[in-house]
Amino acid sequence: MQIERNLVSIERLILLEGEREPSETDLQALYPRFRTLIGAIEGVESVRIGRNFRADSQRYTLGVAIRFSSRAALDAYGPHPNHVAATELMRPYMKNFVVVDFESAD
Repeated sequence: MQIERNLVSIERLILLEGEREPSETDLQALYPRFRTLIGAIEGVESVRIGRNFRADSQRYTLGVAIRFSSRAALDAYGPHPNHVAATELMRPYMKNFVVVDFESAD
């Protein structure tokens, strides 16, 4: 299947397993701060974060989805100071994590 280049988005999915389960109070403070930090990075088009509710995959407690305008934006994201700050914010929930980057057709 041929995908038209103008219909492709760059997506990053992150699954996080933490040292502890985040409380609702933790999440109410975490979500807006995380979205603000990541959303301010040039080339980030959307940021979603939420608690995993699937009973058969509870090892990962949080999921993050970030959409980028291009691969170059994804490359610039890694060393960006806001990404570094967001990573520190998420540290208690990052005992283990999985990152997947992919192109998706809209």
